[in-house]
Amino acid sequence: MKKYELLETDTIDNMKRIRALRSFGNVAKGDLGGYIENETNLSHNDICWVLDNAQVYGNAQVLDNALVSGNAWVFGDAQVYDNVRVYDNVRVSGNALVSGDAQVSGNVRVYDDARVFGNAQVYNDAWVYGDAQVFGNMKVTQNVLYMFLTRDNMTASDSHIAIGCELHTIQHWLEHYREIGKENDYTEDEISFYGWAIYILAKRRGIIE
Repeated sequence: MKKYELLETDTIDNMKRIRALRSFGNVAKGDLGGYIENETNLSHNDICWVLDNAQVYGNAQVLDNALVSGNAWVFGDAQVYDNVRVYDNVRVSGNALVSGDAQVSGNVRVYDDARVFGNAQVYNDAWVYGDAQVFGNMKVTQNVLYMFLTRDNMTASDSHIAIGCELHTIQHWLEHYREIGKENDYTEDEISFYGWAIYILAKRRGIIE
């Protein structure tokens, strides 16, 4: 059973405002939502919703229990799903995926092949792009620092660095990168190279002078 309809009388460009046909989650039958281009943009299943003046268009999809609100836009081939909250003036585009219990707000931009998942929080004016992965309990308030490296790429948030599947504080990496490298079967040359990259990122984040 469909949970919403598209209103022909309230449009923006190729998008139409949605109206709930039944009650679900915190949405009551008859409530107005945001704007979508077509029904592939917002699932009729579960309790996902687009509200306020938020816009979802192109091949973008909002699924599961995700909520897109405020003046946020989700477009391109981006997907927002699970229990995600995207709001304020956020733009999620390209092939970006936002999932898990992630929250994205402020003037954030998430694009290219970036991934935001887990309990990650991205806010203020941060940009997450390229192949960057923001996950776990990472909090990003400024642009993600991303480095393409020889084996596993590196993503740095305000206080954490993710290398492959290893996520630790920048300070922890500075103190333990050699033992972490050995545990993951890195060569001595790779460990030294990653140690240098961690040092550079730590300087960029102001952790060391």
